[in-house]
Amino acid sequence: MHSPVPEYWWAIGIGTVGLVLLTAAFLATLVLGQKRLRAQLEATEKSEKKYRSLFENSLVGMFRCTVPDFRIIDCNRTFRTILGREAGENLSLFFEELPAEVRGALRETLLREGGIENAEIKLTGEDSHSLWISLTCRMHPAEGYAEGVVLDITERRLAEERVLEFHTQLRTLSARLESVREEERVRLARQVHDDLGQILTAAKIHLTVLMDDASKVAVRAKADLARKFESLIAVIDQAIDLVKNISYDLRPVALDELGLKEAVEWEAEQFGRKTGIRCRVQSEGEVELEREQATAVFRILQEALTNVARHAEARTVEIELRAVDGTFRLRVADDGKGIAERKANDPRSLGILGMRERATFLGGEVQVFRNNGRGTVVNLTVPLK
Repeated sequence: MHSPVPEYWWAIGIGTVGLVLLTAAFLATLVLGQKRLRAQLEATEKSEKKYRSLFENSLVGMFRCTVPDFRIIDCNRTFRTILGREAGENLSLFFEELPAEVRGALRETLLREGGIENAEIKLTGEDSHSLWISLTCRMHPAEGYAEGVVLDITERRLAEERVLEFHTQLRTLSARLESVREEERVRLARQVHDDLGQILTAAKIHLTVLMDDASKVAVRAKADLARKFESLIAVIDQAIDLVKNISYDLRPVALDELGLKEAVEWEAEQFGRKTGIRCRVQSEGEVELEREQATAVFRILQEALTNVARHAEARTVEIELRAVDGTFRLRVADDGKGIAERKANDPRSLGILGMRERATFLGGEVQVFRNNGRGTVVNLTVPLK
């Protein structure tokens, strides 16, 4: 009889089979894992190549730098092209080439706010050629570096400078034309007041003498001649008044002979007499302006009062003159219906535009706004020379 097989042989057999199966499963898993890993590596390399291509071929300059020393550790071709650097040239110390105050301001902003938004920086090359760049940067504190983009904005800045230069030239030309026009007004005012006024006065004197001589004629003829002479004298009186008004409109005599304060008071009196609108003047401090300043301020006042007469439907106007702490202020406030904000800022409002241009020529500013829902206020501020 054969002896029975011990039970442990069965256990060994089953264990061996299980081990073989586990080994096979492990090898299969290992193979599959390697395939997946290889696929992931290939996908990663493909993605890296893709984004590296985007990085290198981007139309904006891209860079990565360390924080806080601003040492560039990577950049694309566009970045080098914008800065005019060769492919092999070291750009790691690019930020060190910036002026100390600019570099300090960039570092402070980046560390405080975690980013820089559209900082416009002027670079000057060895040939004194200016280059303007716009810098935007974001910090990654965990990694210890910052990434950003650079745009070449030289053409835009040059265009802005040209526009500003043209604008300055136009304002200078406008100021010169206004000055010439004011000089011509002075000349015409003097000529009208002196020459034409004297002629009319002499004509009036001669008519008066003729009227006295005519009083010696017959009584019937005397009455007729007297009426005719009186009519002629009245016409001449009207002509003299007209000459005075024209002369005043061209150039107020009080502005040259008495000063701005007295000229404003005279203008307010004449405005009230012509329009029936009560006009009060208050002054504070010694109002002493140069001739051109006084003329411009007076013309701004005239324009403000003209607008009141045409549009405000007001009953009273308050005029304030102040000279405090090196600044002259003119305030014209009425109690009329008030100006709409759209109208105050409308570029087609030539009167307001003219006031602002005069104020800009003086280095000052004009504000036109509604006064607490009723009435209009014109504020002029001019620095005293």
